[in-house]
Amino acid sequence: MAGFQGVSQDTKEITTLGRGGTDATAVALAYTEDAASAKHASFKPGSLCSNCQFYTGAPDAARGPCTLFAGYSVAAKGWCSAWAKKA
Repeated sequence: MAGFQGVSQDTKEITTLGRGGTDATAVALAYTEDAASAKHASFKPGSLCSNCQFYTGAPDAARGPCTLFAGYSVAAKGWCSAWAKKA
């Protein structure tokens, strides 16, 4: 696999979105670079990578590290199903 992959809910086509590396994790956690496009049942509006306990990037950065995707950055406005409110 090269990059994050997702499946269109309408057409069932597989789409590659970005870099290689933690593809299986990204797919398993339904990661999306834009939380506004999240279609996962557990998504709640306002849940962003930037306000998740696993995100360790600077508060004003567009991207930053996530402990779930070691060695990679995630979009601050992204989301995944492991989201947990930052304390």
